[in-house]
Amino acid sequence: MAAVGTAYAEVTVTPTAHLDAGLRANELAKALDSGARRARPERG
Repeated sequence: MAAVGTAYAEVTVTPTAHLDAGLRANELAKALDSGARRARPERG
């Protein structure tokens, strides 16, 4: 998104879809945390 000039975006996660697909709640939480940690230094 940054490559096309997007300055701001909000992301919504619906846990039900991930849980229904077989992802465990703790795995989802870890994945979301990992993504946020990776994005924070670049995006603030």
